[in-house]
Amino acid sequence: MRRKTTARKKLGGILRRASLLLAAISLVFGLGASVMASSQQTVLEVVQNSTERKPLPDDQGWIQKTIVGSNAENGEVTVELRLSNTTIDSDSTAILDPEIFIVLDISPSMDFVSPNGLTRLEQAVPPTKTLINSIFEEIPNARVGIVTFHGRTGGFFPPVGINQSQLIQGLTTNKDALLSSMDQILANGTQGGTNIDAGLQRAERNFSANAQNKVIVLITDGVPNADVPNTNVPDPNDLSSPGMQTVMNNTRSTLQRLGGSGYSIIS
Repeated sequence: MRRKTTARKKLGGILRRASLLLAAISLVFGLGASVMASSQQTVLEVVQNSTERKPLPDDQGWIQKTIVGSNAENGEVTVELRLSNTTIDSDSTAILDPEIFIVLDISPSMDFVSPNGLTRLEQAVPPTKTLINSIFEEIPNARVGIVTFHGRTGGFFPPVGINQSQLIQGLTTNKDALLSSMDQILANGTQGGTNIDAGLQRAERNFSANAQNKVIVLITDGVPNADVPNTNVPDPNDLSSPGMQTVMNNTRSTLQRLGGSGYSIIS
């Protein structure tokens, strides 16, 4: 039981550190926003129904809380609580050490250059490598993988759904292989479109079936303009168009489904 509790505490520290690193990346992306991005009106929404599950004392079960709704006008959220008298780790075959997928945006907007002269991709890779190092410092038995995603929204190149994402590195404890993969991503550059949905579902397919601690770290700078169902989007710059609304709703649904299924998502 002590090993399980220690692993959870270490995982919590890693997740908090990942949140801080991604917040720093977000700040840089904001400072280097493009003219096209600044011309759009955006609305802040809860796009992921965050789920948190904690064990009860003495291994007597668990309690889970999930955000199931929100009200933008008054700033309130609706939280669902679930209580179980079964142990989280009751399955003796369960993988207790965390499995973590880094899901990275390689769409063309990641080529935008910030005032410091670096592209967004160049600024995203070093802190992601720092995160990888931190994970193995805290939890040497963690298994980490890398997925990238891009996308096409129609035109001459037909969309290809989930194949707009790639498994760059399957789950591994080999830190050097992961760091090398990040360098290779930077060297290969970007591709068209932003299919966050494909990246999430590619990661989902590559977790172990019996993993108990599944984490997705999503790194992206934009609004999705492609999805796995291959929704037609004639103009990805028109956020109010039916196609873009469908893509965003489908991506939101994937986030909500994963969050409700026990995945921890940091985006």
